[in-house]
Amino acid sequence: MIENPKKGQTVYRIEEYSDFIERGKVTDPTIKRMELGGTVYSIVENINWNAYVDADGKVGRDSYGSSSCNLSNLFTSAKEADANRRIRNKKKFREYYDSIQSVEDLVKFPLHHLICGEDRNYYAIIAYLVKSKEILGVTDIKVLKEYKYFIDDIGLSFPWLD
Repeated sequence: MIENPKKGQTVYRIEEYSDFIERGKVTDPTIKRMELGGTVYSIVENINWNAYVDADGKVGRDSYGSSSCNLSNLFTSAKEADANRRIRNKKKFREYYDSIQSVEDLVKFPLHHLICGEDRNYYAIIAYLVKSKEILGVTDIKVLKEYKYFIDDIGLSFPWLD
């Protein structure tokens, strides 16, 4: 994580919706404090984003635009961003998984989480399908296998899936 960004410094972030690693250059390193819902955020004023990269920093495709960015989501390398992304996603999966303890929880879960559509939450889907198997003894293995990349990405394995 970066504490004091410098003008012209190359930085990386985890793009919130796509979960891709995005590379950019700091154009205004001014840090502003913002309070939202009792939480204080440190926001870097302006970064020009220029590419989506893999964990090794290799460019996959161009990115365009500029924005501010929460300091806690800025990293000095693509590897650091990727490691943080994996930890964050594993934590999200665990929170979803732990929230489903009964058939009632299982029924309510899709009403409160995006498990279909364009902006679906892959880790919510995985937690839902795994808990379906554990609680009801049934799940859609074919659909769960479609999310194998995400399962492997956060280091999970299920013997009944292989």
